[in-house]
Order: sequence, then structure tokens, then C-alpha cells
Amino acid sequence: MSFKQLLSDRWSKLQSWGSFIDTSRMMLPISIQQWSKRLVSNFKHFQSNYLFVFIILCIYCILTSPLLLLVLAAISAGGYILTLKNAERPLKLFGKKLNLGQQYLALGICSLPLLYLVGAGAVVFWVI
Repeated sequence: MSFKQLLSDRWSKLQSWGSFIDTSRMMLPISIQQWSKRLVSNFKHFQSNYLFVFIILCIYCILTSPLLLLVLAAISAGGYILTLKNAERPLKLFGKKLNLGQQYLALGICSLPLLYLVGAGAVVFWVI
């Protein structure tokens, strides 16, 4: 399934925002079983709405944190450069060839301190 198909599928399953935020239908469940059943059915019914809210919050966090935006752009550029360079010839480190997956792993490990410094962990916990 392509990204375009996935997006149109999610868009078609989007429930009305009025029913999504209708506080008159919100009541405390009587038991734990009812609570878990309601949670699962609510998530299934409003899954696309929750995904939309999650994406909007992620975009908001990235745009309001310029350093995070800069680091994510640098990591993306690094991945793009690795892809281009790997197409020309594989990277050798200490005489051993590294495949593209290993190069991405190294990029990810090297980017962790930068992500920590710009507060990406706080953004993740804020969005969740």
C-alpha cells in the first residue's frame, strides 16, 4: 500500500470532530472491564482522529523548536548522503565493508547525543 493510499484511507475513516470531542457522551466507567472495553472501542472508532492529532502535535513541536528542526534536517541530510555515497561504492571502515543498514545504524547512534542535547526526549514525552 502506497503512502498516498494510506493517507486517503485514513482520511476517509476520519470521524466528525464534533463527535470526537463531545463531552456530553463522556462518563466514568463503572468497572475496570467496562473501562478497558470502552477504551478499545473508542480507539478503534476514532483511530484516524487520534493519528491526526498526534501528527499535528509532532509538527507543532518540531516547528517550535528550531534546534530540533535543524538536527532532524541534518540527520535526514546525512541519511540522504549515505544513500547517494553507497550507490557509488560501499563505505569501508578498517578494511571492512559496511552495508547501508549498518551505515544508517551508525548515523542513528551518532545522532543520539545531538537529539539528547536539543531535548528530543522531552518532545517525545510531551506528544505522548
